[in-house]
Amino acid sequence: MGAAGVVCCFQLRDPNVARSYAVAKWAYCALFTVVTIVTWVLRDYSDEWFFNSSAAVFSYCKIPGMETLCSSRQVVIRFSFANFSFFAAHALLLFWCRRESDPRAGMHSGLWFWKVLAWAGAIVGFFFVPSSAMAVYAQIARAGSAIFLVFVMVEMVSWVYDVNAWLVAADSRAAWAALVVGAGLSFAGGVALIGAAYHFYAPTPACHLNLFFITWSLVVGLGLAAVLFVPNRLEVAGLMTSGAVFLYCSYLLYSALGRSPDAACVRAPVGQQWVQIVGFFLGIGAVCYTTMTLGTSSIFVSGGEGGGSGGGGGGIGAAISGGGGEGGGGGGGDGEGPLPYRPDAFHLVYALASMYMAMLLTNWQVSPSMARFEMNSGWASIWATMGSKWFCEALYVWTVVAPAVLRNRDFS
Repeated sequence: MGAAGVVCCFQLRDPNVARSYAVAKWAYCALFTVVTIVTWVLRDYSDEWFFNSSAAVFSYCKIPGMETLCSSRQVVIRFSFANFSFFAAHALLLFWCRRESDPRAGMHSGLWFWKVLAWAGAIVGFFFVPSSAMAVYAQIARAGSAIFLVFVMVEMVSWVYDVNAWLVAADSRAAWAALVVGAGLSFAGGVALIGAAYHFYAPTPACHLNLFFITWSLVVGLGLAAVLFVPNRLEVAGLMTSGAVFLYCSYLLYSALGRSPDAACVRAPVGQQWVQIVGFFLGIGAVCYTTMTLGTSSIFVSGGEGGGSGGGGGGIGAAISGGGGEGGGGGGGDGEGPLPYRPDAFHLVYALASMYMAMLLTNWQVSPSMARFEMNSGWASIWATMGSKWFCEALYVWTVVAPAVLRNRDFS
């Protein structure tokens, strides 16, 4: 076929849009995961490789005045900036691309040879960007990470509603048993995590902040159940949805307190290295998979477009937008139907996730040095996690009571 034919194959658009978009989302997820792991490896070992190796490829890092460009902190920020630029450029080029007939639709799922080449070029090229520009990006990345966490919370609550609505719609003995058992286990698990937090992270009355975090979480957990007694509340909400949110927020609480640098308020011994390594890779995997799921979520699809992951009982989308909408539209034939998901939103989420991963790997404070396999620790990380927890709780409560507050809107 020849070199020209091979390159051409990377450019041709797959006529089966659903298949090509399904493959594309996994391809982007895989590449993002690989780059993230490479970023971590260089963060932990770049000082040894860049400054102690005799290889010519690392000679740039030994030039006087250039040493800081290859330090562990700078590697993370530069890889993140390259990732962000790659996905942000895609989001701009594919802005408002919603239908198969759009000539830009193939850009998302094609041109892979050139995309990988551009991606690798961006990673290498950003090592030559001045450190002052990287410092500005690092501050912007904090705000972008917060936006990413908001999207994650919205998707999480939406998913809980979808599962609850699906089980209620099934209306079988097994489905109702799953609802009851799920609610019981969720509340029990949340209480157990709060009890463990009291034991490990509030060993003395002097740990005022930890005691406040834990006690307030218990009060909010009771409130998540009490809000279900509000008249005219959202019908799809139930004990399982409240229990799931309580369990997730209790996990966020326990996870946040476990990153405390105050040794006097941490009764648990330092974890073994293998536990830290397993947790590190699970954290990376969770972020990468969540990013892919969020990028194809129905929360970015307006009522008449269709596509995306299926929505259950209205719930969060209606509560945020105020109800209305006519449900997912079917795609017309002959390439005139809606795309399986919004490619611009998909790349926007990955751009924000690139910022978030940088914050995870630099502990939200762009710290100059960290221990190996360390991720998301320190006071900045604690407050970021607690802020996410409070937002999730407030978001869920609002979606439950929104129909009672905004009675002139349709939430069915």
